[in-house]
Amino acid sequence: MQPNLFDVIASAYDELRPSERKVADLVQRDSERAVRLTMSTLATEAGVSEPTVVRFARALGFQGYQQFRVALARSLGTGEPYLHRAVDLDDDVATQIEKVLGFAQRGLSTLRARLDRDEISRAIDCLAAAKRVEFHGSGASGIVAADAQSKFFRLAVPAAAYSDPHQQLIAASALGEGDVLVVFSHTGRTRDLAAAATIARERGAEVIAVTLAGSPVAAAASLVVAVPEVEDPDVYTPMASRIVQLLIVDILATGVAMRRGPGFVGHLKRLHDSLALLRLPKSPSGKSAE
Repeated sequence: MQPNLFDVIASAYDELRPSERKVADLVQRDSERAVRLTMSTLATEAGVSEPTVVRFARALGFQGYQQFRVALARSLGTGEPYLHRAVDLDDDVATQIEKVLGFAQRGLSTLRARLDRDEISRAIDCLAAAKRVEFHGSGASGIVAADAQSKFFRLAVPAAAYSDPHQQLIAASALGEGDVLVVFSHTGRTRDLAAAATIARERGAEVIAVTLAGSPVAAAASLVVAVPEVEDPDVYTPMASRIVQLLIVDILATGVAMRRGPGFVGHLKRLHDSLALLRLPKSPSGKSAE
């Protein structure tokens, strides 16, 4: 089976030169238009030279731009553009479903390819040693912060989550050495989150930012788990980015649980048994009784 062209681009992205990434960004942003562009026009719109376009194609395993262009055209014919296009007003429900699910799939593929395993390991070590953990996020990222609090609470880690900017600043000022603040921001440009991160670090706490590398929020943190930009927050309602953040929470929580060692299994079993009291018994058919 021929590999998904956009998965190939995502996997190779970190190895591309900065100028080649401009070509990749343009192709991923509007693949249907890009396939119609000559190499000269594509280079001009990406702000690079024609040799850069050729190097980009060869970095993906193609002999040159024309072979890449043919592969891109074939991908459009198989429905792969659904993975990369926003929902349009005139789309029917079936198309909306394909695009939303495809957008999420693209985000997961990009995350798998670009997530820095060393960054994750350092973040897990930091969280496993924390006396207290707080999670901050705004908007859709506030929902992620609440999910993180729920997961770490179950791991016997004193945890809190705040989405209100006033509470975030107050809570950050109460942190100290041995505490950890985790900040979620898709854009990395949320002023209040950057301010809370700065205050927490001044108080001696460690700050982990799950955000775009090189952003203001990332600059305010002591450790960054860089996330790929899977959608334009100025155009789209956050969807894939929220899913990416939630998956990172699951990865971090799983890592902390594993750091606890075999003896921690008993604690998790007690949690499972206590939650069983809230569930109705299953019917003989295997479904919960109504």
